[in-house]
Amino acid sequence: MAGTRWRRERWISVVREFERSGMTHREFAQKHRLKLSTLQSWIYKLRRENSATVS
Repeated sequence: MAGTRWRRERWISVVREFERSGMTHREFAQKHRLKLSTLQSWIYKLRRENSATVS
């Protein structure tokens, strides 16, 4: 369970950094050596969760 929480917190930070970067998904993933599909999945997941809590 602790590993899952760390992973989620890390991805929240990564997605925030991406949003501030002004880069495309592909550029950001390449620069940070992330798998593009994983980055996109977390962006989608966190945005969806955020919009559900705001609505």
